[in-house]
Amino acid sequence: NIFARGGINSGDGGFIETSGKNFIRVDGAPNASASYGKAGTWLIDPNDIEIVTIAGTDPLTSYVLVSTIISGLATNDVIIETDTPSAGNGDIRVIASLTLAPTVARTLTLKATRDIVFQQGLTGNDFLQVFLIAGRDVDSSAVAIDQLNLLSVVADRNIELGTINLGSGSLVATVDSNNDDVGATFQSTGAI
Repeated sequence: NIFARGGINSGDGGFIETSGKNFIRVDGAPNASASYGKAGTWLIDPNDIEIVTIAGTDPLTSYVLVSTIISGLATNDVIIETDTPSAGNGDIRVIASLTLAPTVARTLTLKATRDIVFQQGLTGNDFLQVFLIAGRDVDSSAVAIDQLNLLSVVADRNIELGTINLGSGSLVATVDSNNDDVGATFQSTGAI
């Protein structure tokens, strides 16, 4: 068990980083909660990451389980970030469906050196803010993203979103380069 919690009477949760030389397998979540302060942050940062329900056996791929993200959001904000100092492309691939329902305000950040690709959808709730930040492309064109407090998407090249049903949530999409595009189908009573 790894803890970086706030104090009994006051104080914010701490910062916990989970790193590996090239790849990691994350099966459990640390606790950076704070009873009377702001929750801490958990950073996971290997070269390439697949978000899955069951970890695969490829020793060159880092796996983060959906159940681990759910556990992490119970007590922390979660950042999953790729780093490519020696190997890999710096991609994040969402292979399994993400259904995330924190009971207090939480943030999930996916930050890829290169691409973020959703092969399955993402469903949240009014407590969840999601930030997708890619050095090249964000692609969720084949899936739906539903019911978030906030969806913020930033890419240097292309953003291709499928159906976005945010309810009363908000969407912010930014492409940093001049030559690129944002494509999506939006349904929201919140701000776009």
